Amino acid sequence: MALRSLVFNDAFRDMQRAFSLLEEPLHRTMTAASRFSYPPTNIKETDASYELQAELPGFNKEDIQIEQTDSRSLLLKGKQKHENIQTVADGQETSKDAPWWTNERVVGAFSRSFSFPANIKGEGIKATYKDGVLSINVPKADITVKRIPIE
Repeated sequence: MALRSLVFNDAFRDMQRAFSLLEEPLHRTMTAASRFSYPPTNIKETDASYELQAELPGFNKEDIQIEQTDSRSLLLKGKQKHENIQTVADGQETSKDAPWWTNERVVGAFSRSFSFPANIKGEGIKATYKDGVLSINVPKADITVKRIPIE
């Protein structure tokens, strides 16, 4: 009885491993597509500005670009490169040709556009990047209401 249970457990374990290997490429593809279609972003509006916070873990700030594309739009772009250098336990780097045991970090580029309901002031936009979070403060443009006299 114990031998049958051992064989059954080993076969079941091997079957689970085989199925998990089949699911891994699909999971990795879905994760990459969802992450790089656009970064998760929170936006809030204050009286004077819009405040964006985008999650960009692992990016260098040099690889992130912010552009004002028109009077109401902002474009956020970035790219993350794959570095094939591993550090082993003793602190030495392995060869660039060394195969990865696991490679789950997603690399690639993204581009995301934000359209605001009011005009924005491009020269006042400020951005900071800390701990994988990009914070952008986008001031609203001053809109002065000018009363037009009727003749």
